[in-house]
Amino acid sequence: MTDKTEQTDIEQHDENRLIAERRVKLGEMREHGQAFPNTFRPEHTAEGLLAEYGNAGAWP
Repeated sequence: MTDKTEQTDIEQHDENRLIAERRVKLGEMREHGQAFPNTFRPEHTAEGLLAEYGNAGAWP
């Protein structure tokens, strides 16, 4: 094997190991539930803001 081929094999092995570690971490995170749930609900709409402030004029 050439040095370049050996280096490619090592890099591929490292990448596979990292992907496996990430999958384990993802599994652990999923067991604990969603860490950052999306509970944001908008209270205002563009239509409502335009109706209220549409004629207020531009900022100086």
